[in-house]
Amino acid sequence: MTINLVWADSKSLEKPEAIDNKSCPSGVYLRRFITSSVNEDDQVVYSYKEAFLTNAEYAEYSLLQNIAEQVLGEDSSDAYLIYKQKLNTPVLYETNGHMYKPKWAAEIYEELVNRGEKFAELFPLTIWDATEEPENAVKMSLEDLKALTIFLGQLQEQYFNEYKIAKRIIGEE
Repeated sequence: MTINLVWADSKSLEKPEAIDNKSCPSGVYLRRFITSSVNEDDQVVYSYKEAFLTNAEYAEYSLLQNIAEQVLGEDSSDAYLIYKQKLNTPVLYETNGHMYKPKWAAEIYEELVNRGEKFAELFPLTIWDATEEPENAVKMSLEDLKALTIFLGQLQEQYFNEYKIAKRIIGEE
């Protein structure tokens, strides 16, 4: 069985439960990214993402989450999901005006730099940007790729530090 979570934007005047198995006897509502704000009537409004799972789907989802957290040590907090989303969101590299994903520094470019230091004849190398449009592919020297990797790696570290701070703040609430 494959679980397909379909997230919808929701709002409520009451603070929602992250896991709601009481509202509907046939299933469970999962809620993430719960934030509060005050509307024009001075009421507290909660905004969040919400997905509905049948009871059977939730049992499987819960099992998979427990395995991921307990056995694999994966974090499933909102702070971590936001961190992962930032790593996968293209950013502008002002040096060449193209968009690259910060996660590529560790996943792709670091190894290319290491190979390039051993085998200089690999360069220049065509590096594609996040648009995947041929006209945005750039021929880079080893030094160009190192500079891009450092830029993206610094963003990874910034995002990681933001995640750790957010996780700590959320954990204290």
